[in-house]
Amino acid sequence: MSESILAELTLLATADLAATLAALGHDGAGWWLRMSLWTGALLAAALLADHLLRRRVAPAWRAVLYLAVFVRAALPVDWSAPLSPLAAAPASTTTVEEVAPATTNDGAALEALAAPALLGAPALPAPPAEGPSLSPLPLALGLVYLLGALALLGAGVRARRRLRATIAEARPARPELAALAPELTVLEHAEAGPFACGVLRRRVVLPARLLGALAPDELACVVAHERAHHRRRDPLQVFALSLVTAALWPLLPIWIAAARLRQLMELSADELALRLGRTDARRYGETLLKLAELPAVRSPLATAVGLEPGGVAEIRRRLLALRGGARLPAAAQAGVAVAIGSLALACAGAGEPIADERCEEPVDARLAEPAADCVALKRVATTQHDRSERADDPDAREQALAAYDRYAASCARDQDHAEMLYYRAELLWAAASRLHASGDETRARAAFDRARGAFEQALAAKPGGFTEDAAYAQLLATMNALGLETRAAPGRRGDGSRDAGGAFPITDYSGDERRLLRSGELFARYVDDPENEGTQLVLYTRARLASEHNRFDEAERHARALLDSSDGEALHVWAAQILTDVLTIRMADEAAPDAAREAAADELLAWLTRAQAMALYQRDEAASLRDAVSPLTTGAMWVKAEVANAAGRHAECGARFAALIDRAPEHPQLDDAMINAARCWSASGDRARAREHARALLRRAPGSEHAREARTLAR
Repeated sequence: MSESILAELTLLATADLAATLAALGHDGAGWWLRMSLWTGALLAAALLADHLLRRRVAPAWRAVLYLAVFVRAALPVDWSAPLSPLAAAPASTTTVEEVAPATTNDGAALEALAAPALLGAPALPAPPAEGPSLSPLPLALGLVYLLGALALLGAGVRARRRLRATIAEARPARPELAALAPELTVLEHAEAGPFACGVLRRRVVLPARLLGALAPDELACVVAHERAHHRRRDPLQVFALSLVTAALWPLLPIWIAAARLRQLMELSADELALRLGRTDARRYGETLLKLAELPAVRSPLATAVGLEPGGVAEIRRRLLALRGGARLPAAAQAGVAVAIGSLALACAGAGEPIADERCEEPVDARLAEPAADCVALKRVATTQHDRSERADDPDAREQALAAYDRYAASCARDQDHAEMLYYRAELLWAAASRLHASGDETRARAAFDRARGAFEQALAAKPGGFTEDAAYAQLLATMNALGLETRAAPGRRGDGSRDAGGAFPITDYSGDERRLLRSGELFARYVDDPENEGTQLVLYTRARLASEHNRFDEAERHARALLDSSDGEALHVWAAQILTDVLTIRMADEAAPDAAREAAADELLAWLTRAQAMALYQRDEAASLRDAVSPLTTGAMWVKAEVANAAGRHAECGARFAALIDRAPEHPQLDDAMINAARCWSASGDRARAREHARALLRRAPGSEHAREARTLAR
């Protein structure tokens, strides 16, 4: 092949590529503008429906709402929607040439865009008969699109290689872990995981350092989550999403919809994991919290999906989703999701879009209208709310709050009033949480107090299925506003507040403590479930505050109510400590009648016996309680022996001291116990037993201060 022919072919190929890129850049710009409008409108509708249906429809079905965004991108840009309100409107006088002019040198217009050839990407028009003079801007736009798509595809290929390398570094999991997912290949890696990967060869990868940090049932929760991803074919879905976003990368709504689908995959996997793992939502939630506290692990992307707890706000959303609400029947969920998605798609396109002046107004202008439009305010508030949560956008947050505030003031009779008040309170809570995370405690407390007021306002409006959540949220907001830890172990208790005479005077609650108690009363007004997390927090708070102010009867009542409902959390350990303190103080009160002290000793012994059989007794937080059981038991036995002696029941006194000696042979006051036993037996007329204990005392401690008396009793 001669050099001239090769040069000519190279020139022709370069010219064709340049023409192709120029056409792609020119016509693609118009396609991008109009397709962004329609996919953006569909995305907004999907986000709003997703938000409103999150308590009624499962995440797996809510994902259908976002498929309409992808379907619309695959349709021609000028597709005429059968149900669009624009279909009946007069045709726009704006032509394709006016929107995106592109002419040859002699002024002839290029052909209109053809139907997209792949996944909604603009097809290239046929070149005109005479070669156009290529403009630099369209050529640059086409080149940017091509380079962007290639870069994303290249990133996907590199991620796949990293995934293969990670799998090659992993080793087969130990048998007890592999048994948790027998249908899958379970691997252990030094750093990566946990995640599920593989479409044909399905694998689960777990990080080795995670295995040592989690209990067996928590590991089962993690593996159940990854099994759920494979059951739902999530690795395949993630791979498909990566291809779609690479092909349609200029469309921002596609990226947002894909990100939301990833979130819904996690929520769906959470729900399915609860069934596969045969565990409850509380234990699963504890596993998420523990994972969030562990150092981040390396998790390849591409076709890998894993249990990623995220931050505090993400964990809270997932835990609330697990609690769920009154779900519609399964068939109804599918019908609602498909119907809404189909209806939105049927309205998304009518030839050339017709401008809607109201829709094009800035958000601030709509909020400034003199007459309240409740529907518009709801739309603005919820749309901006979702935007602020997704992008952490302060401007969107302020716009949402402005819309919520105006709606709250003007739309009290609207059917969604109570629910919108709850969403407003949620947004205020999220803003307060961000301030707390940033370390600005002063502003965070003020923001939590505002959120508390908003949740109380929502409760007063009777928000239906959100009532329990609102009641619990106002309780937590009150504690955060006061700077209190919701799960802190008890600090100073009643035994640290004696007066000069050694008594325990009852003291008054502070203003903040009264606010906290009122918040607990408000919660109890709406939630009557002993096993509810909020109910248990209220009971513990009441017991702790009553104990700190020496209101021992109240403290005992609330602690026992909490311990009767459940017993396996740290909260129950602290309640057990409070109850132990109260009973010990009551037994040790020398000013109380002997009968009352003996009754308190019996109650303490019964409680200590019960505590040792409870799940709380095995927790790490119960170490001090376990250490106190033996000395408190012997102390109660000593009090009962002394009371028996004072009442003239000398034989009973001798028997109780003898039992104490047998139980605690290393007791620091064993010689006192021995001489007391000898005295009681002697007073009862049982000289043999008196001599026995006196001689035992002389053998053990011949130099005891009681030795002389023991020699007398030993004769």
